[in-house]
Amino acid sequence: MKESKRFSGKKAIQQSGVLALAGGAVCLVTNSSGRRWTIPKGHVEPGMTLGESAVLEAFEEAGVTGELDAEPFGTYSYKKRGVMHLVVVYVLRVHSVLPSWPEAKRRTRWFLAPREAAEKIELVSLRELILRLKDQELLTPQSEAALLLPTLHLVGSRP
Repeated sequence: MKESKRFSGKKAIQQSGVLALAGGAVCLVTNSSGRRWTIPKGHVEPGMTLGESAVLEAFEEAGVTGELDAEPFGTYSYKKRGVMHLVVVYVLRVHSVLPSWPEAKRRTRWFLAPREAAEKIELVSLRELILRLKDQELLTPQSEAALLLPTLHLVGSRP
């Protein structure tokens, strides 16, 4: 695990994640236990940048590929098993939504409007990041990916 950034005097594990956007919707996935909704995220792989690792997480956890913004959109933190994690979040503009992906059997994927997505998120700081999307005008009302959304809703169960 990569340790970095000090967080309230203690080291935090740094992770990367994505807000994957398709046709005005945000991609959420269930966590590995299937009990909570979150965004694709994970530990930074050795030899990878934060951005490269974020793209990999989007593919592995949500089965989406696309164009990653060069700069991070924001950060959020959470505690897991007594250890703080700091997640650097990028925006990924989805170009492809794959019908199967590496963690498809472990996770459900769903595309939701930002407000609806934010309501599914327990972590306040992540919820606020999702709601900031509208303020930053990063959501487009229509894109090629939006044409795929009706079929995407068939993948997994309704949140």
